[in-house]
Amino acid sequence: MQEYLARNKIGNFPPLGCLEAATGSGKSTLAYELVKNRSRFNPQIVVCHKIEHLNQWEQGLLDAGCPEKKIENLNHKRATKDLSVSAQTQQWINRYTGKKNCTAGIAGASGILLITQETFKHLSRLERPQRWDIDLYFDELPTLFQPHNTKVHNFPETVKDYVKLDRLVSHCKSEVPVIKDGKVQYYKNGRVKQKTIDDRVFTVIPNSVRELRDHLENHAQTYHQSERKFLYAVLSRVETVYVKNSQWEMIGKPLKKKYDSEDGETYFLSQLNSGFLSGWNSCTVISADFSLSMFHHRFSSIHKLKFLRNAVYKNSLRYGGNHKPNCLDRLQFIYVISDDEKRRNSKEYLKGHGTNVDNKLMRELRKMGNPNFLLATNNDRREDREITCLDNCTVISAKEHGSNKFQDKNVIVFDAALNNTPKQQSMLAALGYTDDLIYQDMTLNTVYQTVSRSSIRDDKSEAVVTVFLMDRSSAVETAKRFASGYPDQVVRIRHIDENEFACHLLEPSEVDSTSSTSTKDCGSGATTRRHRRKMRNIGSSGRNGYIPVTMPDCTNFLVFNSLYSTAGSVQIRMIADFQQFQQVSSGFTLTSFAGGALRSLHM
Repeated sequence: MQEYLARNKIGNFPPLGCLEAATGSGKSTLAYELVKNRSRFNPQIVVCHKIEHLNQWEQGLLDAGCPEKKIENLNHKRATKDLSVSAQTQQWINRYTGKKNCTAGIAGASGILLITQETFKHLSRLERPQRWDIDLYFDELPTLFQPHNTKVHNFPETVKDYVKLDRLVSHCKSEVPVIKDGKVQYYKNGRVKQKTIDDRVFTVIPNSVRELRDHLENHAQTYHQSERKFLYAVLSRVETVYVKNSQWEMIGKPLKKKYDSEDGETYFLSQLNSGFLSGWNSCTVISADFSLSMFHHRFSSIHKLKFLRNAVYKNSLRYGGNHKPNCLDRLQFIYVISDDEKRRNSKEYLKGHGTNVDNKLMRELRKMGNPNFLLATNNDRREDREITCLDNCTVISAKEHGSNKFQDKNVIVFDAALNNTPKQQSMLAALGYTDDLIYQDMTLNTVYQTVSRSSIRDDKSEAVVTVFLMDRSSAVETAKRFASGYPDQVVRIRHIDENEFACHLLEPSEVDSTSSTSTKDCGSGATTRRHRRKMRNIGSSGRNGYIPVTMPDCTNFLVFNSLYSTAGSVQIRMIADFQQFQQVSSGFTLTSFAGGALRSLHM
């Protein structure tokens, strides 16, 4: 996959790339082939959200012709009493990398490891020389941030002894309790009195990494799970923990939890940092939502890292990586909240209108003949609802990314309110995320992924897919994603109380970068320090002369500016412009290599 991986000029970052295309366009099938081919030279690690997706990858690699003995699918179901998943993962990495590598110099002997994101976080202490040899892939975007509502007033001595504030990140406004004479003030009804102050956001680090690590090794079980996760996040090299100064100062001052469930808890937020991308041989993200995500905003806009998209691979997908041109002919949208209310869905709205919403939904479903339908809703609304008890209802998670098991369903009901708590929303705003970006990432991308689980992803089906959403704007923005940038697209849409669908002409989406087939320039700057060290090692070993290397059927070596690969035990650098090659149908032999320049290429 390195042919479309961008080279980054800052830090010790590997080539970075993304495979971004519409759902159902064949991204996964292409990824199976590419990972299988790359495993001939380097160990491959694929990171997924769920065990279900790991199993899909395992079957996909087998269908692509990958030997079963090369694939290692590790999850908590395969853990034993003597060996945890993390320990098994470390054993696998030791087997294929570093000083204990038992496959060095053996062509095609590298393995493929499939793990979840939770297991991946435990690789933060992986030695850098081991990372150098591994190609890393994320199937769907990694979870960017994790909230920690921690009752640190229960163990303030731990926070003060092992954790401290470090770097000032930003200034903001915050609502804080009123404190008089050292005591928190309350209204007569028991609510905490609040006031608005100028606040600051700081990063949180250990006073001593070694002392905190030793403390957790001996006393981790004495903490509640949320407290334990918070302390491990502070230790992690791939996460950065943030807290507001006002929250920090409230540690040790207990509050009554009579009306506000957040009272009495200190809110920390851990967020992935660029450390989880550094040190690998390459890193690739496979997602339909990359350009529209908070992940892209953080690492491309803030950290200025370049993820390169390649037109050659995208064009090789079904419909050029887009949806079918007439895809919207099979979609129709019905929304619930009236246009006059001018609001989005929220848990507060559902508390007051949830029963009325359910009645309207069931009325419409009866008109349609009570078809089988998917219901994506909040966990706390799965029970005690008449609609969820219907025999034709299949309740699914709002995060069913990548699942292909619902392609027989033609009706989708999405009433999930994916809202942050006030503390979390305030913290994200202080870290530079706008409300619109958060809504796009948390709600609109999730709606698109949920609708994509239906029969709309089946090109052979001609059935009309009906989508029930809460508001009109969500329906229009979701329709734009399925329009894939094609001109003059029309979507059928109506309010749930209306009888006839109206045809809405979609304006060209300004955010649908996935429909573009142009390749971004990855630049011609210097390579990273790690790669330069690799080249110095090659030169010092006398290998910068003529090197005959045969790499049969290497269809993944085209369209790049700079590439480092392993063929057996030989490190090769090729600098050439292969944009003119669109396909390599057979193997090629590199017969001459000197001074970093490619002398000849026989095809």
